[in-house]
Amino acid sequence: MNTSKSAGLWSSALGKKTCSLQMPEIAPLTRLMHGDVVLWIGDCPDAGVALQGCMIRHTIFASQAQTTGPTRPQSMLRIDLQNLPFPTGSLDGLVLHHSLELVSDPRAAMKEVERVLVPGGKLLICGFNPFSLYGLRRLYAAVFADPMSTHNLVNPMRLFDWLALLDLQLDRPPKYFEYSLPVSQSPLTWLQNQLRGRKWLDPKLASTPWLVNAAGRLREFVASTKLPFGGLLIISATKQAASTNMQIIDKKVGMSKKRALRPAVLHKIGVNKE
Repeated sequence: MNTSKSAGLWSSALGKKTCSLQMPEIAPLTRLMHGDVVLWIGDCPDAGVALQGCMIRHTIFASQAQTTGPTRPQSMLRIDLQNLPFPTGSLDGLVLHHSLELVSDPRAAMKEVERVLVPGGKLLICGFNPFSLYGLRRLYAAVFADPMSTHNLVNPMRLFDWLALLDLQLDRPPKYFEYSLPVSQSPLTWLQNQLRGRKWLDPKLASTPWLVNAAGRLREFVASTKLPFGGLLIISATKQAASTNMQIIDKKVGMSKKRALRPAVLHKIGVNKE
């Protein structure tokens, strides 16, 4: 996929709003990373804010875009997420900031992510939730020019399956948030502006606190339900030291065959009777 326009999202009002909401959620998770090297893949210019408290010694910033732009310095590494230029087990932490949305095969990209992480390495995935109002905006962006036009949203259910198969275990429940409209302007501000322009409506009704209070209560109620329909999603996972799936398979095979644990030389040798 041509990702040269992907930085356009983060220079837009919607992208700036998205980053301002995500960075406070990402920062506490990056503080749990330890080791030598962490790789951040994404075009958001605010990545440094989320990594300020990270204890990892060296940080590599990478982009999937083919051309540089105002939000991507020349020093940023340009990579292909489906073919990472790092040795196996060489990264202690990895942050995918809307990176899976820019590849043609997210499953292959996840295999590469698992390959380069060390056992015990931390993985953070940030993305848009297709089962939300942001998913509706992506449908609009498929037809009309929009900052989200270059992003193909990944089904979270499939993503959870890939993580399980690759022995990337979730550290905590997935974080769904941002239930408001995917627009840069506050929906409440937009509604107030619309009401102020109506001659049939008392001007005081458009500016009284009841509208603010009602919107606040509605937002708190939706957030308290913790339904997986928030527009933004953050996933935190850890690569397991041993393949849990293979251990389960070996256990089942061992139970079915009732394999002996004694060395072969200690097994009784049958004597042929003539």
